[in-house]
Amino acid sequence: ATISGTPPAPGAWAVTITATNAHGSASRTFSGTVAGAGAALQARMDKGYGWTHAEAQARTGIARWGLTTADLTEWTGGEVIPAGATLDKVWFRQAIDVHLGGITLNRCLIRPESGGGGLAAVRTSSFFAASNSYGPPQGRVQLIDCEVSGSAMSTAAQQGWTWGIDGYADAIGCDVHHLGAGMSTRFTTGAGWDQTIESCYIHDLVSTGDGATTGNHVDGYTIRDYPAGANRHIQFAKNWVWTETGNATGGFFVQAWAHVENVD
Repeated sequence: ATISGTPPAPGAWAVTITATNAHGSASRTFSGTVAGAGAALQARMDKGYGWTHAEAQARTGIARWGLTTADLTEWTGGEVIPAGATLDKVWFRQAIDVHLGGITLNRCLIRPESGGGGLAAVRTSSFFAASNSYGPPQGRVQLIDCEVSGSAMSTAAQQGWTWGIDGYADAIGCDVHHLGAGMSTRFTTGAGWDQTIESCYIHDLVSTGDGATTGNHVDGYTIRDYPAGANRHIQFAKNWVWTETGNATGGFFVQAWAHVENVD
């Protein structure tokens, strides 16, 4: 016989099977450990305040599942993620491009080892060479319980000139840190779906240079365009955005390049 299933959380598990017939009964216990043992599955943040930094980090990203790099599979497939991909427990050591859409990243670590130049650890926008312009991804993109980090970059300048999640994606339960900007919503015209950013922790953002002249401007979350479209909405809820750094312009920054509507 085959018995299969998914334990509800990281940790040790055990099951005892007892067989009985006319001659008596016998039992055997099977046990094992799910990756990430040693840390119970944490509930996501249900509000954007009232936590210590340690508590917020424990409730977001791969830490929520008790995972470390030892529990993840290193990505070797290149910068552009294939359309329609669903990836779970993957470690990206480079920036990634998810503009092909229909992509779900679950319990992933995106920690590029180089950056800067205004690029992003996670880029969602499509580029149209004919018009030299950008637009939304070709389908919905979701990051769930992911960690997006600039901590492996070698200089503050690389960190400070790199976005976290840039463009147009759902982010639920994500931990975003050690970058110049956390998340953005921009290049959304033409897409017809809602956007949800919920229970995320954006923190330890990095200033570089003189913010009044040639240095960076540090934003936790920026909206630059979001026309209403087909009755779509942005839901931004239960997040903690911590931007206590010298070049901070705001935790929540609306810099309207075009219409910004239906933000809840």
